[in-house]
Amino acid sequence: MQDFRTTAAGDTNLLASLEKKLQLVRDHTTAVVKGYKNGLFLYGSGGMGKSFTVLRHLEQLDAPYRLFNGRMTGKGLFISLGHAPDAIHVLEDMERLYTEQTGSSRADFYRRKIEVESGEFDDADDA
Repeated sequence: MQDFRTTAAGDTNLLASLEKKLQLVRDHTTAVVKGYKNGLFLYGSGGMGKSFTVLRHLEQLDAPYRLFNGRMTGKGLFISLGHAPDAIHVLEDMERLYTEQTGSSRADFYRRKIEVESGEFDDADDA
């Protein structure tokens, strides 16, 4: 049988380690908001507080942000970035961005880019 004091000390050490990592997330989030970094990629097990920490910290900093959770195509992301270029874009569980196989040509990409920049597009079904 495990000694309670050993378990409690171990839990305290784990919590201190987690808090140290979450503080790093907050520090890097601040760097993104201030423009010192272009972005931040967080990866890890679900339920560890990555997204929660980023979102709460963005709120504390009163930084404009947009949260995208779930499915979005590369095209939808491109359009979203154009709609709010000054906001922090938080992408959560966005595996589809990496698996999308549209077969779009380079010409299609530039045609769409021109449409977005000129404001001549309908993005109702793109996000």
